[in-house]
Amino acid sequence: MKRRDFVKQLGAGALVAGTVAAAGCSGQQQAAKNGVTGSAKSYHWKIVTTWPKNFPGMGTAVNKLVALIDEMSAGRLKIKVYGAG
Repeated sequence: MKRRDFVKQLGAGALVAGTVAAAGCSGQQQAAKNGVTGSAKSYHWKIVTTWPKNFPGMGTAVNKLVALIDEMSAGRLKIKVYGAG
């Protein structure tokens, strides 16, 4: 009978732990949905390509990607592109 009691307590503990974990995550998801962020810090990254700067196709695509990232991050993430050569 002790084994049954142990399994019942283990199941109840797992249920409580799962409920607490789910409740803790729900607040973070809500903040992300609203677009509210806790920090206004800006980041400056560098990216290096194997293509020369403004090379047709691949060289210009990275510039478009950087512009898109800048727009989506509301200017918080600035990326400087360094081409080959």
